[in-house]
Parts: sequence; structure tokens; C-alpha cells
Amino acid sequence: MKEDPEIAADAVPINSELIPELNQLSQIARAELNYIEQEIKDLQIMISSQFADYKHLAYRLYAVFVHHGSVEFGHYYIYICDFERNIWRKYNDNYVTEVHDLDEIFTSQDRQNPPTPYFLVYVNATMKDRLVSPLCREILESPPEDQLSGDGGIATEGVTPPTVAEDVDMNPPAYDEIWADKGTSGTEDNHHIEDKTGPTGVGGNEVTGRGPSNKDTDFHDVQC
Repeated sequence: MKEDPEIAADAVPINSELIPELNQLSQIARAELNYIEQEIKDLQIMISSQFADYKHLAYRLYAVFVHHGSVEFGHYYIYICDFERNIWRKYNDNYVTEVHDLDEIFTSQDRQNPPTPYFLVYVNATMKDRLVSPLCREILESPPEDQLSGDGGIATEGVTPPTVAEDVDMNPPAYDEIWADKGTSGTEDNHHIEDKTGPTGVGGNEVTGRGPSNKDTDFHDVQC
């Protein structure tokens, strides 16, 4: 370059130490990049195995609150699973109907402003019969006519008065109760939980109101 008079005038002198310094900076940057990539891989493995010890703690989807409308107004209704009959019911104001097509709940509807899930309720699979029961009622039959007294009341002679029913434990079991015989939670593969009480009732009341609308949500591998 210096030998060519036309190019020599525009030539820029280069420090001989610049190239080794650039090579050193390149190696440092590459080492930092490799470290970051390894950190990402380690975090991905950690996230995927974060709850590996708790996979045997199965939970079942029990209810899905749905909002239909917009941010400014709308309507709420709810789907509740009946584990005993293995069906879902839709509770919408005064109407309670059985859901025959589960896509109505778990598949995103391709239309403008579709209903969206707003709140989900899960219950421990091993205690679902104790914790929830969408239909829990006792139908009392009318007494036969021969048991009616002359004034229209019910004859009480020879009839044993009903005993007072014991209170049912409505509180969910504590984790100490669940793992009392199994040590630390999440350390055993098989757990047996003794159901000490009968099923408790959770009424299927109608749900209406206002609230924000969420984005479409897909549910996978959900069983009632």
C-alpha cells in the first residue's frame, strides 16, 4: 500500500497490537456466550423437573367459571363436574343442564367474542369424594295417610323420634393429616389416604355478575 503513491495517501496506519487484542476480546465474548447458553440449558432442565416429586399428587378439575361478554359488561356461568356420575353440568342462572359435548368446555370456539374461562377449581383426586359433591340432598317422602291423626297432624304414637345427625367435617384435611404416616410430602411414590368421613355437599348455585374477559384458553388431558 505504501509503495503505491495513489493508495498511500489514503492509507490508515494500524497498530500491530490491535489484532491480538481483538482476538482476545473475541475469545472472552465467546466464552461468555457459551456460559449463558449453558445457564439457559440448566434452567430449562430445572424448570422441567421442578415438581417431579409431586407428580403422583394427582388433582382433578372440578369446576370452570366462564365469563361471556366484554371488559365493561358480561355474564357469568359455571360448569361443575359430577365425579360420581362422570358428567359435567352447566349452571346458568335458573337453568341447570347436562353437557353432552365436552368441546363446549375445553375447546376454543372460533367465533367473535367467545366465552372464556375465568377461574378454575381443582381438588385432590384422592379426596374428591370427601371434599366435593355437586348434588348432596335428601328427599323426604310424605307419610302414609294411615299415619295422619284426626286433626290432620302426624300420629306420633309408637314413632321413635329421629336422632340428631352428627356434624360433618366441612374443613379440608390438613397436609399433616395426609402425610402423617408417610414422612415428608413428595418423597414417597405411593400414598394411601383413609377417608374418615362421608362426602360433604357443595351446592351448585347459579353464578352471575360482571368481570373482565380473558383470552382463549385450551385445556388438554382433562378428565372428569
